Amino acid sequence: GHLQDITKSVDEVLEKNGVKIKVQDKWGRKKLAYPIEKQNYGTYVLTQFESEGNQNNAILSEIEQNTNVLASMISRIEESEVISKTKEAPAEEAAPAEEVPAEEAAPVEEEVAETEDQKSSDQVDEESSSENEEK
Repeated sequence: GHLQDITKSVDEVLEKNGVKIKVQDKWGRKKLAYPIEKQNYGTYVLTQFESEGNQNNAILSEIEQNTNVLASMISRIEESEVISKTKEAPAEEAAPAEEVPAEEAAPVEEEVAETEDQKSSDQVDEESSSENEEK
């Protein structure tokens, strides 16, 4: 669906910038804390990846150009905070990781949101503009 296309485009940006995607966790559609581009809901997707840190600004710049993504965030996490790939818990139970200043050679997580009017019935993506993402 549409969400898968948006998630794939963000993954391509990450891979193009040489990062290694470790985990992707789809959190589903959630109410935004405040409206973004007249959207009250967004679909959140948490993508954890490993990066040297020096390409994070370039990644954010490219993601900002995607009109389907309402918001995104990159933060540094410890290796112990990486979500297990075998985890089968529902998306609603996933808790956001703490924000920490980015540093080099550390795993990074990103939340992205996409707009509600562009959201598919899959309700999974990088913080969709309609659902927001994580980042």
